[in-house]
Amino acid sequence: MTQPHVIVLGNEKGGAGKSTLAIHIVTGLLHAGRTVAIIDLDLRQRSMQRFFHNRLAWLAANGQTLPQPFIPDMGDGKALAKADVAEQIAVFERAFDEAAAQGVDCILIDTPGGDTAVSNAAHARADQIVTPMNDSFVDFDLLGDVDPVTLDLLKPSIYSESVWEARKQRASA
Repeated sequence: MTQPHVIVLGNEKGGAGKSTLAIHIVTGLLHAGRTVAIIDLDLRQRSMQRFFHNRLAWLAANGQTLPQPFIPDMGDGKALAKADVAEQIAVFERAFDEAAAQGVDCILIDTPGGDTAVSNAAHARADQIVTPMNDSFVDFDLLGDVDPVTLDLLKPSIYSESVWEARKQRASA
């Protein structure tokens, strides 16, 4: 069985548009005939997962059908957000394995703003990382320390360093 292509939407900044972009990517892939699983690691909000649950309810109420992603069961997100790190990662790994076992073409993982262990675990699984950002120094600073006058990159940001660590972890696996 071929392994699914794993896309992670990540950015340490909340409100960057990760969930909105994730919804559009998933919908586009589904309409292109791809099979997709989604894992929403923004455990408290689960915006992407809620969107697809609401979409399914609307479709059923209106007698319509559209392609839907597979959503593995991760239990109560709010309770999981309060669980210890080991439990969060174990639930993520089970959800990832369940999604991969479905034989989907793609697994899309939406991560929360901020640096979390479960987000780092997702980044380590990524074939592709999508980092939405606005044209502002607030967003640029999340990718690297940029000189505001010359726009030269002075050093990588914390997020860039954590992505680099995830890439090294993946390479050594």
